[in-house]
Amino acid sequence: MYVLENAALKAVFDERGRLTCLSCGGVNVIDAPADETFFANLTRGTALENPVYSSEQAVTVRCSKTRLRVSVEGLSFRDGRGRPLSADISLVFTAELKKDGLIFSAEADNRSPFSILDFEYPIIGKVRDLGAGAPSLFWPEPFGALYTDIGRRLAAGSHRENGSNCMKLTYPGYGIMGYCALTDRENTLSLSLRDPDFYSCALKVRGYPKEPGCVSLSCTKFLCAGPGRTAAPPVKVTLGREDWHGSVRDYAKWMNAHRPRHAAPRWTRDMSGFFLVIMKQQFGCEMWGYEDLPLLWRLAREHGCDTLGLFGWYGTGHDNNYPDIGPGDSLGGAKALKKAIRAVQKEGGRVVLYHQGHLIDRGSPFYGSGAGKSIACKTVWGQEYGEYYPKSHKSDALQLFSNKLFSIACPSSPEWQALMTKKLRELAALGADGCLFDQIGGMPPYLCFDSGHPHKDHNPALALTGGQREMLARLEREARTRGPEYAFLSENITDLYSPYLDAVHGIGYWPGRQGERAVSPESGTVIRYPEVFRYAFPDTVITVRNPQPTAPRRLTNFAFVFGAPLELEIRYSADKEDVLGDAFREDREYALTVSGFRKKYRKYLSGRFADTDGIEGGAPALFAKAYVKGPVTCVALWNDSGEPALPDIRVPGRELVFFATPEGEYSDQQTMAPDTVGLAVYR
Repeated sequence: MYVLENAALKAVFDERGRLTCLSCGGVNVIDAPADETFFANLTRGTALENPVYSSEQAVTVRCSKTRLRVSVEGLSFRDGRGRPLSADISLVFTAELKKDGLIFSAEADNRSPFSILDFEYPIIGKVRDLGAGAPSLFWPEPFGALYTDIGRRLAAGSHRENGSNCMKLTYPGYGIMGYCALTDRENTLSLSLRDPDFYSCALKVRGYPKEPGCVSLSCTKFLCAGPGRTAAPPVKVTLGREDWHGSVRDYAKWMNAHRPRHAAPRWTRDMSGFFLVIMKQQFGCEMWGYEDLPLLWRLAREHGCDTLGLFGWYGTGHDNNYPDIGPGDSLGGAKALKKAIRAVQKEGGRVVLYHQGHLIDRGSPFYGSGAGKSIACKTVWGQEYGEYYPKSHKSDALQLFSNKLFSIACPSSPEWQALMTKKLRELAALGADGCLFDQIGGMPPYLCFDSGHPHKDHNPALALTGGQREMLARLEREARTRGPEYAFLSENITDLYSPYLDAVHGIGYWPGRQGERAVSPESGTVIRYPEVFRYAFPDTVITVRNPQPTAPRRLTNFAFVFGAPLELEIRYSADKEDVLGDAFREDREYALTVSGFRKKYRKYLSGRFADTDGIEGGAPALFAKAYVKGPVTCVALWNDSGEPALPDIRVPGRELVFFATPEGEYSDQQTMAPDTVGLAVYR
């Protein structure tokens, strides 16, 4: 038995280096050690899967007061027939006790012809109870979710390889942050990545069918490490007698050291709503011409939006012919587009033009010239990755048989970076207020095995993460040359890519079921949970993505309480008919009312998002989120309970100045009707 201990934490390891005890305040949260302490997968030639398990290795363990060291000299594994094999690879694992957590790291010395593709370490578990009942899992999927009673949920899944008892999420993208946690709202066990190079990786949570209720946390780093010495990215594990806020602050502090800062245009920070319009669809349907932009601006205003996002403004239609796009003659031509943009701007509106930054249409001239094929990301087989995007509307044939195939551009390619920079200049020359380069704010961190691309450290696992940051930085710098009010946006949200952007076209940012915040932690339900990212990175502007031509009341309220610009999307001819016919008038008028309410109290709602820090009380199923600016705390409120409720909110050390709803101001808190919003200002 080996013990690492300080005033905050105690960790105990067995003779194989397995974590058998992790305690804070005397309560051990490890119900049983994980079956394995590490897992690796080796590749050689066409043999791409050679699994190596820690339980089959001979280990040497050494321990000091603050550091455990486990070494393995030579790896043993078996082929598919069960015959023993070996690889001349040494591994050294360390667990170092810091003031507030454990830092797990590893090094490999590879003297073999094998490469290390997958590397999973540490594996923390098995955890059944943190001290106050079955824990929930915060999972950083778009845009954050809380899985209640996660242990029993995963125990019901398959226990086969890659079975449903194991949740996996790639980072960066689709994973929005390199952080996950088990929490019972009184105690939190977190696992977070501390990798300054940002290797492609996958967060993992395992359940155990034979031990229902238990889970383990881990992370697989895709090292792609051939002969030589390689350091595996560090991982931090914390355990605290508090909810998730403390561990998230710690992760955000580390992450912010790797997030560049720039001054975003004022209008993106104050944006009330994003009115997204597809002018021409993939299948050739032209729904709007450039002369319709003033009409679209009027419709946007009537929905409480102040920004037009123009998709499919190009002659080839949306999700078609990328990257070869430009103004369409059938839509009115470039001069008409510029004139229409100026007309909207004269009336106080903003216009953002779309471009694709991730996909290459295999039917485009660019691809046909050979340039697209050379730039495309390649799989381990040497083939191009593919993504399909069908935009059919009424046609069954198009829906069933028209999946349009795109290759994935490797952002490490200097040619692609130069082309995207050129495209930004072209967009800016049309006179819009900003541009949106789609998808490069996230998407999975593909491994690119094209050795002709200049990937960072020549490593496939750094192709996307390294290249994407280079390209984003280059585009952000180019946007700044257009003036301080020219905006650079993208789709998808990650903590790694978002600091290069002035605003994000959000994915997964919407409310869950009515009243879900009042459910029992043991209910086994999944709760939409955007608080964690908003709390960690409060300066990031993210629209509430809504692929509908209307904003339901709950979506409007959700956007208000989380300080997000509301978004509506008019994509198809039926959407056009609905918005022109005011088919959702009640929802539209409510969105306009709440938009006006937000503008009226903008100076209070523009404070730093602090979630529930400093707030006490609150009715069940009431959303109450603090915005703090100096001595003033503004609490945004949403009664999502379905019943009238008195907020009953207190901010210790601060006095209520006034309470407000869209109907007026009051000197004290008022009972809120179901599905309504309000705010309380304290000083």
